[in-house]
Order: sequence, then C-alpha cells, then structure tokens
Amino acid sequence: ASGKGVKGNPARAFDLYRRIINENDEIDPRHKRAEQVADAYVALGNYYRTGIPNLIDPDKLRAVALLHYAASFYGSADAQCDLAQMYLEGEGVKRNERLAVSWLANAAKKRHGRAQALLGDLLWHGSEKVARQPAKGLALLALAKQNAKGEAESRWIAVAYDGAYAESDEAVRERAVELSALWQGRMGQAGKVLSAQSMPVGAGDDDSGAAVQDGITQVGLGSQ
Repeated sequence: ASGKGVKGNPARAFDLYRRIINENDEIDPRHKRAEQVADAYVALGNYYRTGIPNLIDPDKLRAVALLHYAASFYGSADAQCDLAQMYLEGEGVKRNERLAVSWLANAAKKRHGRAQALLGDLLWHGSEKVARQPAKGLALLALAKQNAKGEAESRWIAVAYDGAYAESDEAVRERAVELSALWQGRMGQAGKVLSAQSMPVGAGDDDSGAAVQDGITQVGLGSQ
C-alpha cells in the first residue's frame, strides 16, 4: 500500500496510513519501506493537525507527536518542515523559534524547497529571536526556487525571492550567490538521519563571510 488512489478520499487515506504505521512500526530507517512509512506518519500527523470532517477532530498534540517521530526517527524532511511550522506558529506547542530554525535547517540541507524558503524568509527579515542575515536568507530563497515542488509552491517562493532580491543591495546579492553555490555543493550528501540535536545552531553573527559561518545552521539566533 502506497497511498495512491486515496488522495480524494480522506477517510480511506486516514485508514490506509494508520494501517501502514501499525504494520511497520519502528521499521529501520535504512529499510526500503522506511520512506513510505515516514510519509504515512507525516500524512497522519497532518490529518490530526487539521482534522477530517465527520471523522476526527483536530488534535494538535497528536499531530506534533507523529510529526516529531517521523522527523527524528526517520529524518523525514517533510515532517521536519511541518513540525518547524508548528513551532513557529505555536500550534499545539509553545512557540519556539529556536527549535523551528533547527528543524528547518535539517530539512533545508536535504534540498527541501519549502523549508529552504521558510528559513530563508526568516533570516532575511529577522525576528526577536533570529538575527537578520539577509545574504543567507536570499541564498536560501534562491535555492528554494530550484527545489520547489508544484506550481503553487513555486509561485509563493518566487514572490518571496523577488521581494527580497529587490530590497537587497549589490553586496548582499553577491554574497548570496557565493553562499548558494557553496551550499548547493554540500546539500543532500549525508545519507544518515540527522536529528535537530545533531545540527548546531550558531550564536549571532554577521554576513561578513568568515568560513566558520558559512554553514546553513549557523543562523545567528538572538540572545534568549
């Protein structure tokens, strides 16, 4: 069972994904079916996140638990990105930008376009907890354009990139080109599952270009 053919029937899909999980619980992440099982956790988590009319009410806590398992045990980039969004919004959990950035960085390293765009937008604008780093933000948005999935995702990422590019000066644009080329060569090469805890998040830094600051995860969180 793969989930194909049930996309338009949430009730059938819900039962199918639950069955996949029950029959393959704790399957080794290196197993050939691991990606399918991880996808089932993500799908089920998002069903609990939104609810299914006349079937299940939204259950944010269960959604977080399912997504966290897929994100940490299987290293699912989709789960890592969805979980990050829940932390950014305080959806079912206490709002925590530090955890959100860490999960987004994990997914971004796996060429996950939506995660790259969300992290890039966050870095470009900055926030109370995340130091503004426009060159890194613009670089991630550029990579996100290449890795976007589907027309709708491509459109909003392009809008975010075009807006950031238009407001960036020439120095930021040039540095973003350097960083995107550097990161493009590094992404997606590690085949192992990487948890948030294994991905260090750097202290505040600027975009001056020191080699130690070139990593995607050196995103410069503000003081707590």
